[in-house]
Amino acid sequence: CGIACGIARGLPDIPPTFLSGPQFANGTNLATYVVTDAALAPGMSGGPLMDIDGTVCGINTLLRTDMGGLGNYAVSAKTIRRFLREYADSVSADRISNEEALDPIYFRLWLYNDNFNKKERVSKILRNVAKIDGDIAATKIMMEAHRKGKGLVREFSGQDKIEANEMLVSLRDEDILVEIESIWSN
Repeated sequence: CGIACGIARGLPDIPPTFLSGPQFANGTNLATYVVTDAALAPGMSGGPLMDIDGTVCGINTLLRTDMGGLGNYAVSAKTIRRFLREYADSVSADRISNEEALDPIYFRLWLYNDNFNKKERVSKILRNVAKIDGDIAATKIMMEAHRKGKGLVREFSGQDKIEANEMLVSLRDEDILVEIESIWSN
């Protein structure tokens, strides 16, 4: 994503940086778009459209080359804030209505590829701290991390959250690059 800034040139009565654009129907919702003369390019979608003071005016969304300098659109910051509030409210309501979704059903402890630690050192720590049974199992985890970016050290049930976090902290204390993933449903 990129940061785009623009100035409404030659339009003295319009504040610098952006022009408030038309509203377009999107299904049943009405989204406000900001039309800008900022130099947008493919790949900038999702990035912020900012004014000269660094205030986010919108999220870059659409580039229409057929419209020249006024074919650049961003969803307005006001529309994004409204969407985020509505989304947060709906997620909260869903979580409250579905008690099972409040706690993960299990956790995965992942080892990430680490170019700084030696294989022998990581193998020893996996065996001693993570209680991995033998060099072959430890090597398998390390090779998965090397090939795929991460290797599964262990899965914990949802009730074993404290044990999972304790192992995470113990491995990090040994300068091993690990993280826990919470799994909410199958």
